[in-house]
Parts: sequence; C-alpha cells; structure tokens
Amino acid sequence: MIDSTFFLSDNFNFDFLNREFYTQKYEFAEECPHEACMGKWCGFFLCGKANLQLFDFVYDSLLFWWQKHDRVVDYVFFDYIIKVGYNNFSQIKETIDSVEPNNKNIWLLSQHLNDAFEKNEYEKILNSNGFFKLAHGAMCNENDENGI
Repeated sequence: MIDSTFFLSDNFNFDFLNREFYTQKYEFAEECPHEACMGKWCGFFLCGKANLQLFDFVYDSLLFWWQKHDRVVDYVFFDYIIKVGYNNFSQIKETIDSVEPNNKNIWLLSQHLNDAFEKNEYEKILNSNGFFKLAHGAMCNENDENGI
C-alpha cells in the first residue's frame, strides 16, 4: 500500500518488493514523538508478503471494529491497530523491527514546493531519495514572488 500523496523519482528502487515486509522507517523515534508508530513504520507506506501475522492481525482487528462501529476514531487508526500488534505479538514486533531506517529525505520535496523552480536544485532533491511524501492538504502558493 502506497498512499496517493507519494511522488516516485527515477531513483525509485522496486527491490523492496522482494522483502517479506517493508515500510518507511525513521532512524530516530524523536522524528515522530507524537505518532503511534514512533517512526518504526508508516501507515502510508507498507508492503509485504501474504499471510504475515501483521497483516492477518490488522485484517481481523478491522473486521472486529467494523462489526461494532461505523466510523474510525482517528485519521491514523490503522497505526493504532499496528501498535497493539507490535506491543503484544513478538512475531509482529520482529517483522517491523527487521526493516532498517530508510528514505531519510522523504519530506524534502514537500519542504520545497513553494520554492522558485531551479533545475539543479530540483535534480539534487530527486537524487537524494527514491520517493517523497507530499501532504495532501499542503498549501501551495498560486503565484511566485513576482505575482506570476
């Protein structure tokens, strides 16, 4: 699953598809101190082989939830379910912990959306990562500093 707000550069490497499990992972929990995931996984980018305990747990949890409720409690509800699995099942914890930190510059492109276009800077940004997360509600300037 890749969130629709991703930008894939020419450096995007599909090798992760051969792994048992893959997710965007931050090097330090301090990068996501207020998130359920604490940077260990990102609900906006998950993929893996069929029949992983993690995916079975999420599936069963969602079925159970929807039998009793008709709405989610939070935008990152999916992350809360994964956190329950991570904290309670060693196999799920091992699966998630097996992924090394990656894509350090995942937010870099979104930080420069309102910058004046400079081809060299743009190429430098794209060469720094295989993919970038763009916020779906990001505020982009309609005009440059000259009103154009």
